[in-house]
Amino acid sequence: SSIKLFQEKLSPIGLEINGEDVKNLGVSEGKEIKVILDKVLNYKLDGQVSTREQQLNLAQSLVLQLMH
Repeated sequence: SSIKLFQEKLSPIGLEINGEDVKNLGVSEGKEIKVILDKVLNYKLDGQVSTREQQLNLAQSLVLQLMH
């Protein structure tokens, strides 16, 4: 069933980075942190990033985009 698929395959998907990592990149606003983490998660779900290093690099580039 769809619920079983979600529980077994999709539910465990998470990030290797968190709000503290984004704060360390210079973001202080909670809302902006969530936006960045959500975008990184979308990239992960699309298979574009997987490792912690890739996620941090993506988050850093997103932070730079937000600041400009």
